[in-house]
Amino acid sequence: MIFLGALLLRAVVLADLSHNDPWFANPVVDERTNVEDARKIVRVGIPNEKPYWKPPLYPHLLSIGIALGIGSEQPNPGPEPRFSWVVKVGQALLDSWTAVLIAAIALRLAGRRPAIFAGAVHALGFLPVYYCAQILDTTLYVFLTIGTLRLALAATEESMSSTWLAIGAAAGLAAITRATMLVSIPVFALAPWLGSGSTKRRVRDGALVLAAAVIVVLPVTLANLRFGKDRVLISSNGGVNFYIGNRRGGGVGADGLTSVPAGPRWTALLLEARHLDRPSERSAHYYGQGLEELSHLRHAVGRIATKLHALVHSTDIPNNKSFVEERRRSWSLRFLPGRSGVVIPLILTGLIFSGVLLRRRALLLGVIATQAAIPLAFFVAARYRVPLLALGAIPAGAVLASIFDRTAPTRRRALLAGGTLFLAALLGWDPHGWRERFDDYVIDPVALGFALEQNGDIEGARGWYQRALLLDPVHPPAEVQLGSLALIAKDLPEAERHFRRAVEADPDFSLAWNSLGALLLGTGRPDEAFPSFERAIAADPHYAPPRAMLGQMLESAGQYPKARMNYEAARRIEPRRSLYGLLEARVLWRMYRPGPARTLLAEVDRSKPFPPDEQEVKLRRELVEDLEIWPDGPPTMTPPESGEGGDEQPGG
Repeated sequence: MIFLGALLLRAVVLADLSHNDPWFANPVVDERTNVEDARKIVRVGIPNEKPYWKPPLYPHLLSIGIALGIGSEQPNPGPEPRFSWVVKVGQALLDSWTAVLIAAIALRLAGRRPAIFAGAVHALGFLPVYYCAQILDTTLYVFLTIGTLRLALAATEESMSSTWLAIGAAAGLAAITRATMLVSIPVFALAPWLGSGSTKRRVRDGALVLAAAVIVVLPVTLANLRFGKDRVLISSNGGVNFYIGNRRGGGVGADGLTSVPAGPRWTALLLEARHLDRPSERSAHYYGQGLEELSHLRHAVGRIATKLHALVHSTDIPNNKSFVEERRRSWSLRFLPGRSGVVIPLILTGLIFSGVLLRRRALLLGVIATQAAIPLAFFVAARYRVPLLALGAIPAGAVLASIFDRTAPTRRRALLAGGTLFLAALLGWDPHGWRERFDDYVIDPVALGFALEQNGDIEGARGWYQRALLLDPVHPPAEVQLGSLALIAKDLPEAERHFRRAVEADPDFSLAWNSLGALLLGTGRPDEAFPSFERAIAADPHYAPPRAMLGQMLESAGQYPKARMNYEAARRIEPRRSLYGLLEARVLWRMYRPGPARTLLAEVDRSKPFPPDEQEVKLRRELVEDLEIWPDGPPTMTPPESGEGGDEQPGG
């Protein structure tokens, strides 16, 4: 009943969001990072240039769907509804089973009625349902955490070596999904001491838990060492997150509650460790910075108190998207019991009276304590509260069962109901103005706007780009996107103004220089465009488009060897983009080298390039026709003696 009810609710929400959520099939922010990591795994295998930035299990699972052809291998392919549906339905099934596991745990700790209420609390919770519809690791991590706890409780009653190994393996899988499980693994290793048996057996069983967890985590560590050439246990993003959660400041991204918004603030944060080459060194640097901030006792106490209040407050602090925006668009989310505000008072009441409501509660309380320590150590964002809400559904279910149990003493029922209402009123107190600050907060408005732009919602995209500028008045990526929208509207002066503002704010922003160069070239100013493309290449030598643009300018000026050099560089940077190979083949033909041109054209066709766009289809058709009609080279030119073409300057 719990499984089917949870699954039905999640299916309804997914169906609603698929029609009303413009980002349902467009992964954004961390969702996009996960999908792009999965695509990279399919294309090149284990990343070999650096250690994992984020724990790798979730992207590896996503890569299975891509390898099976459900999703595209192509970076930024646009909306992918089929892939999104498969991932989110899978997460709905997984989270519905999590509700069953929660009920099974509550059955052991409190009885049948609390078990039904506990499963229902998770099944109906806003955040668990919401995160089933996001391509994030939250649902998987919660399932593994609850599953590990379920195994551990069973093992304390009937100890078997295979069960303790399974506990360690499940905890290890949770750790390579989200490294925060590392702090809870010692709790599971101590679980044998809650059961019966000799001291020797308890030590052995605890060692089995640790050994199995190490065996699961070790391949990730070895991959980081072998392929990434660095000593990183699981991932290298912990240091910067620790620093974000503990540095002094009170604004968004420096308040200990949220991540830093993408854009100028995030770039400035990364620049603090640019003098260090290795990810492990950068992570250690940020940990050191965070500890230095915490050495100021007054600040540390105040910051922890603020995070503790936020952790139990009724307001959920979003990270990727705005919950207010989501609920405005979705009728199904509006009907769910308001975020986690209803659940948290029940959880706290259950924890306060756990001695009365729960049996053999030590393991549950230990896991809750360690998982609560994570957001207090880092920062409080909604998806980091979901494991706590899932674990807390067990004492919350016990409270609800007692309140609605007519056979229970009236005094106990009144005490639990009164305590819950008192805590709800207390947690509704909002001295920090969090609701006003975070109702419309999102970490990356530009990413949300770009997804809307891909869907054809130009005005919606413009609104998000402008919101990014309100958050950070100097925001080069937002300026570039607004410039692109001005180009679509054929407002060339406005587009140039935005592009120039972007390069003035960030002289190393390659995309902005390339956009400015393309605009200048299109408006008949090649002498100004040429240095813009050169600046784009100097800012990012691994960015292919300005090399292709520069190559086309050189080709138009007859500087074929230099044009070919730029095309070849672009092709090596993006070997699966057919445009660059086609441009290089065309210039080879114009250099009276039809043999290499045909060879390169065949290589482009064999390399399984990404689906060609209209420009690439037209270019290939024209090149094939030219090679058939004039197999030795262009008929209107005299081949140079060197066979290398002319060397005039752009503009003649």
